[in-house]
Amino acid sequence: MTPLKANTLISFILLFVLLVLPDEAMSQRRRNRGVEGGVETFNSPAALNADSLTTDSVRTDSVVVKPIKKQPLDAPVIYSANDSIVFEEGGYAHLYGDGKVNYQKVELGAQIITMNMDSSTVYARGVKDSLGVETGKPVFKDGDTSYDTEAIRYNFKSKKGYINNVVSQQGEGYVTGNNAKKGADDELFMQNGRYTTCDHHDHPHFYLQLTKAKVRPKKNVVTGPAYLVVEDVPLPLAVPFFFFPFSSSYSSGFIMPTVLDDSARGFGLSDGGYYFAISDLMDLKLTGDIFTKGSWRLGLETNYNKRYKFSGS
Repeated sequence: MTPLKANTLISFILLFVLLVLPDEAMSQRRRNRGVEGGVETFNSPAALNADSLTTDSVRTDSVVVKPIKKQPLDAPVIYSANDSIVFEEGGYAHLYGDGKVNYQKVELGAQIITMNMDSSTVYARGVKDSLGVETGKPVFKDGDTSYDTEAIRYNFKSKKGYINNVVSQQGEGYVTGNNAKKGADDELFMQNGRYTTCDHHDHPHFYLQLTKAKVRPKKNVVTGPAYLVVEDVPLPLAVPFFFFPFSSSYSSGFIMPTVLDDSARGFGLSDGGYYFAISDLMDLKLTGDIFTKGSWRLGLETNYNKRYKFSGS
């Protein structure tokens, strides 16, 4: 190839490159343009990058995870303490010295209360002094029902909780349990519970040992297998299930016996039985005694009364 032809070829290639580059630049600018309201607008590089990230990466290639919206409580939580209130990261608040928390109809008081408002939970417990005596145990009240506990963990939203060593007065007796679960409808589910009419409910002289029980405050208690315990001695008196009705109205129900220690008859149970509410005019009470030395008694008593006409027993 002669020098003249070589120079001509080089000039032609340079001319072609110069013609092609402007077209590519214009094409790139067109790709960066958009139409808005019929008028061409130019998208800045930053806006373009954000649009391409949303379209290509988020919508097609990856999964969009939306943050879970926390449901607010239905009412404000009012709390106070006599000693101090300490706040921590993560929504924790520690109440020291006769802490109190009120939410709707729920009232909780204890020596130490820890709240986590992010999860709407509260934990309360007492404290032990130098002699090992525990004071300031939690007292939990839901409406008209009150529970004395050793420790409690409660959720304001679900209205459920776990209770350690709960004591609740139902009717003329006390229902206690080592570990109990509180349901949303104010019922208690417990294992290894007790039912007694003895005033010393922390260490009763006699009680029914309940393997499993469901307590509906001021209504009834339904249990699984239960057996009688007197002075910490289990007796061979057991039932496969039991039902205790609680009512302030006129109704039938069991009469818990009284524990006696007689020198002549021995150790025994007295005046235990069942009360029959036959009608508004008449009732019937069946009671009995039993002692370790073999003596026993059965008694029957009825009362009748019609206003302004007659009455008797």
